[in-house]
Amino acid sequence: MPAFDVAIAGAGPAGTACAIQLARLGRSVLLLHQATGRPQPGEALPPAANRLLRELGVMEPFLAGGHLPCFGNQSAWGDDHLRSTDFLSAPDGHGWHIDRSRFDDMLRREAAAAGVALDRPGVPYQARWLVDCTGRAAVVARACGVRRRVYGTLTAFLALFELRHAAADPDCLTTIEAVETGWWYTARLPGGRRLSVYYTDAHSRTATLARDVSGYEILLARTRHVAPHLRAYRRIGVPIAMPAHSSGLEQLAGADWLAAGDAAIAHDPLSSLGISAAILSGMRAAKAVHRSLEGDQDAIPGYASWMRAGFQQYLHQCVAHYAAERRWPHSPFWRTRALTPEFHSQREPDTDPSAAPAGCAG
Repeated sequence: MPAFDVAIAGAGPAGTACAIQLARLGRSVLLLHQATGRPQPGEALPPAANRLLRELGVMEPFLAGGHLPCFGNQSAWGDDHLRSTDFLSAPDGHGWHIDRSRFDDMLRREAAAAGVALDRPGVPYQARWLVDCTGRAAVVARACGVRRRVYGTLTAFLALFELRHAAADPDCLTTIEAVETGWWYTARLPGGRRLSVYYTDAHSRTATLARDVSGYEILLARTRHVAPHLRAYRRIGVPIAMPAHSSGLEQLAGADWLAAGDAAIAHDPLSSLGISAAILSGMRAAKAVHRSLEGDQDAIPGYASWMRAGFQQYLHQCVAHYAAERRWPHSPFWRTRALTPEFHSQREPDTDPSAAPAGCAG
């Protein structure tokens, strides 16, 4: 049976960043990858992500991936007028609109090149440490009996579009628009595509409407700033619903495991922290596990404290950002988000997760 210093469950940005960092620290690493079947059409990377990609040593292959530059954001938030924030003076350069599948594949190739062993769950192995990078499912942590606290019921309804004709779309910005029942996001993607996402509460009337193709298009047509970006496009497939609420594990580590990325803490997409936070937590988790294996008893508690402190700061910043939108004081969506995070937090119900990788001694 093969033996490793560390096994990592989940090969998204957090898992691959953790694996690459550990391998470069001289650790033997097994990266367990199982395709979820959930589409990842695209996401945005803020300028600060450039620094992380350079630190991880993957900037060169990233630049070869054909991702699109993002030179700023424009948002209608608080009133109907679009206000722009450009990245021209950002110390880390511009951001990116990425093809998520292409991005994840690049990270897995870099992990393999660093000496990480890639395999699928179900193959016997031994490891001294187990890192949970299985996303919001948090398979390892749940198998250890750890519960998750969720904040709200924000749900994303994603629709992918492609250009109708050969005409180019010159837009290089991310567009965000608040509406009475939630908010919208749209951005270009590589390959002549564009992503449109509607965010609302899972059990609202508009969520029911957004699950249907015709309902989604009705809601989209009501937007003032997002719909015009899609006039030259046609929709590909049907809208896809995905959880988008903030959430975090009540316990981030045990005697022989810890969690990173969305498995540990998942962010509201409004924060633009998703991939960047996943990569950063994966890298910090790697350093903590490496130091723990060297006998540093403070390494894992220090990592957990750093994660918890960052999450609390993020939650209050998120509330402040939502509270800046005051046009619809009677809307359940906006009224709830003006309250403290604790008001609308609750434990997720117990689940029966699929078999997790061996571990969970503590």
